[in-house]
Amino acid sequence: MPPTVTNDQRLERFLTELALKSDVVASTQNQAFKAVAFFKKDVLGTSLHSVGALRAGRPGHLRHLPTISETQALFQAVTHVPPWIPY
Repeated sequence: MPPTVTNDQRLERFLTELALKSDVVASTQNQAFKAVAFFKKDVLGTSLHSVGALRAGRPGHLRHLPTISETQALFQAVTHVPPWIPY
């Protein structure tokens, strides 16, 4: 990298590369960012300035709650309940 690039810009490029090229999950990118922020603040005694890196997105997922009929079918499908499970 050119010597004119600041450390914060390098961090921004690194985090963006994690999101785009390395295809990491959001929690991995956040952990990397927090580790660098901790190092700069608590070890070097400096702070991060504006870091506008592209952030990895969290995948959306829907929770599924079984319907009453699905629950009843599950109970009917269970043929053996171990004696240690209360019912």
